[in-house]
Amino acid sequence: MPVLNGYFNIAEAAAFLGLHPETIKRLCRSGRLPAEKVNNAWLIHIERLKQFKASYHENRGRRPQTRHLFTEEQLTSGATYA
Repeated sequence: MPVLNGYFNIAEAAAFLGLHPETIKRLCRSGRLPAEKVNNAWLIHIERLKQFKASYHENRGRRPQTRHLFTEEQLTSGATYA
């Protein structure tokens, strides 16, 4: 049951999205999830939370490494590298 009609707190938003409460706080602080900070609590409008859920794509873990250790020419030359 929401604390205020039309709003979720962090715990309720986390349960709704299936994410950890700290992730919800981080999204609110960064502005990726529109929310209002009232006293010491974040309040998130239910409609905004539904919009966020429809467009959110979770990126877990490290970013993919893009640095290549060898050039394409080195890989196809057949030489061995120690």
